[in-house]
Amino acid sequence: MQTILGKRGSTGNDDNGIKIKRIKEDESTVSISNLTAACYNRLVEFLNHKEIDSLAATCKTMKEKMDTEAIWHLRYIRNIEDSFHDGPMKLYTADGWKNYVFWQRSDIIYSDTTLFGEQPHNVELDPTIAGIKKVVITDCCIFLLDYSGRVHRWDEDDGWGLVILEKVVDIVTDSSDFGRHRSSLFVLSQSERLFQDRPPLAEFYRYRNNGNPPRYFDRILKNWHPNGAPKSGDKVDVYRIENSLRRVFKMTFQQAHRFISLQVSNRDYLKTPEQVQNSDSRGKHINELQLLTTKGRIWSLTVNEPELIASGGGAQVALKNISSRFDLTGDSDETLYVEKSFNGKYISGLVCTNGNLHMFSDMPEKMRKMFPGRTFIETIIGTDQDTKRPSTTVTVGADILDVSISNTHVLILDIFGRLWAIGGNRCGQLGLGHVIDQGNVKLVPLPSNVKRTIAISASAGCSVILCEDKSGSIRAYATGTLSTNDHPFDNMIGYALCQNADHTEPWSRYRAKMLDIFTELDVRLSRHTDTIELTTNQLSFLTRHQVDKKLGFKDLPNNFAFVDNNPCRLCADMEPSWNAQPYENEFYNYVADKSIEWLNEQIAQCECPIGNQVYRSILVNRLVTARQMQKLDDEFETQLDSWEENVTDTEVDQLVDAIALAHSINNQLSPFSSLH
Repeated sequence: MQTILGKRGSTGNDDNGIKIKRIKEDESTVSISNLTAACYNRLVEFLNHKEIDSLAATCKTMKEKMDTEAIWHLRYIRNIEDSFHDGPMKLYTADGWKNYVFWQRSDIIYSDTTLFGEQPHNVELDPTIAGIKKVVITDCCIFLLDYSGRVHRWDEDDGWGLVILEKVVDIVTDSSDFGRHRSSLFVLSQSERLFQDRPPLAEFYRYRNNGNPPRYFDRILKNWHPNGAPKSGDKVDVYRIENSLRRVFKMTFQQAHRFISLQVSNRDYLKTPEQVQNSDSRGKHINELQLLTTKGRIWSLTVNEPELIASGGGAQVALKNISSRFDLTGDSDETLYVEKSFNGKYISGLVCTNGNLHMFSDMPEKMRKMFPGRTFIETIIGTDQDTKRPSTTVTVGADILDVSISNTHVLILDIFGRLWAIGGNRCGQLGLGHVIDQGNVKLVPLPSNVKRTIAISASAGCSVILCEDKSGSIRAYATGTLSTNDHPFDNMIGYALCQNADHTEPWSRYRAKMLDIFTELDVRLSRHTDTIELTTNQLSFLTRHQVDKKLGFKDLPNNFAFVDNNPCRLCADMEPSWNAQPYENEFYNYVADKSIEWLNEQIAQCECPIGNQVYRSILVNRLVTARQMQKLDDEFETQLDSWEENVTDTEVDQLVDAIALAHSINNQLSPFSSLH
């Protein structure tokens, strides 16, 4: 009999005769994946937050089971038990429980070199606070505006003081770089008359759940966010910060005026001779409040604060439309619409809907000091010649997302996450690797592991930024003047530099405790850390947790096939334009007799890559001609002495500087800027 060798068929039993074949479970089989909702709610009561998140990460089914409103509500109630808030809880927004739990995870890392004790402080939010919308650092405490429109106060001695203001749209403090000068709080809020027009929160709940609001709700969303929090306000208050807030000014606007943000500039005056010698001293000052309307215009409100406080009431108030400075008038009128406004102590900046930064100041000497060698234009408000001020427009070839203005320099963050800097650089605060002041904006070099910059903050003599590296981690970098201590390069406002920081600066700068490149700080930050606040002696990092949090950055373009061949507005309006065919003769003849100053002004305002190339070619031709004339002058010196066209070394230097300016601006124009 022939035996067939091969694999023996499975019987479904092991060597001991026990069945090992898995039996398919039916829906009636009890497992952790198909418990009732009541069982999950009971289970969550015995788990901490980390264990709940780990359970939700096991599979898709458990993620759905742990992502119900009931479970998020239980987690919120558990956190509330740790609050110092007494009495029944009241919700101020139409957000889900998941949003509230995420907000409860937010915190602040804060350091102040003027305080005694351990630095820095890890400030955890009280569970009743609805997240971090904005933080303002003053000389003695921190004010926090949450997403419900309430303001809370924290100081080192008393901790959190909850709900000191309500129905608030925006808060700011004095624009000084010195923390001890930040002694006022400026508040934009809704009056009782405006707040009464808000529908009940139940209406906002129905809008968020259905997504199909009634027609009248479009008008409601102009003054309130979809969660019911205030979006625009009609009232401005000024408070003096003491043990409690003391209001020194109040103004409510008419119905036609609705504002969505607030900025403030301070103007010092009437200083004593001793105060003039000490730049840190502060005399009497005027506060200029700048209010952004819902229509994209900026109105200024000037409050003479010293006289206001002395008299206990009454103030000299002037309301002006300062955004009209940059309106284009003539054959093609164009109104400037503002998206964001930024202020330093002396200089104001407006980011328009085109993504450019328009800057001006009431003090011409401060503009010249901030932007050395830069050509300014004189702007006025309407037809009032008394409002004539030096102004300039800064463009980086991409939309500008954020700006930070100090007493000495300006940091700019664009939509691609690139960092730009302009202004004074005597302390290395621009991070360019040298200490030369810059009148034109420059792209700041950062370490090779940095993917993008996500937050910026500038103070007198130093800069701190937050960057996302290629692994997704958040790191802090600083440059400029370091804290005074016994060891150079020890720390920046309470934070030590990383041990692997490469200090290659000359010995003189090393002894002066100064950095001229961005160097990493030794601080551990969460991946949700996205904001920094900086003064000369205070630094804070804000970790803001939100559901579906997204940063508004784009990836840099790497395809040069889509370079825009159309002229910008400046080139299109010029008669003749380089875009005319053929432009070689008519346009070149038109600019042949123009001065270097005229060409520099055109180059600074041109926003199209081809227009920049045309101007550069004109300057190169002029430079070649000038060099040829110089050579002829050397060979036939006696014969050319009487020529009026003699070319001097100064004129050649001006041409070289003009070409350098055009080239630097070309590097800022997309997509060429992606290479630098």
